[in-house]
Amino acid sequence: MRRRATPFILTSIQPPAGGASWRDQAACRTTDPGIFFPDPGDVVGVGRAKQECEGCPVASECLSYAVGTNQTEGIWGGTTPGERRRLRQRWLKDLREAG
Repeated sequence: MRRRATPFILTSIQPPAGGASWRDQAACRTTDPGIFFPDPGDVVGVGRAKQECEGCPVASECLSYAVGTNQTEGIWGGTTPGERRRLRQRWLKDLREAG
């Protein structure tokens, strides 16, 4: 089975302006945070966490925060740590090539 690409666009690797006020608008603000930290290899748990992010109005801000602060654990903005690591590497490569 082919995995669906993350539908969020990373526009910055910096924490969003205004601190973490975006969290007040997050779809997960009343969800048990433990759901976003499934055990390694728990495909069902990862899927459940990612599903919580679908349709979130601030998923892009969440993802930008996670990449910008190098969050190495948990599901942030609908992405796993590995997905964020690849996004960050690609972003940094693009910056080097542009600079």
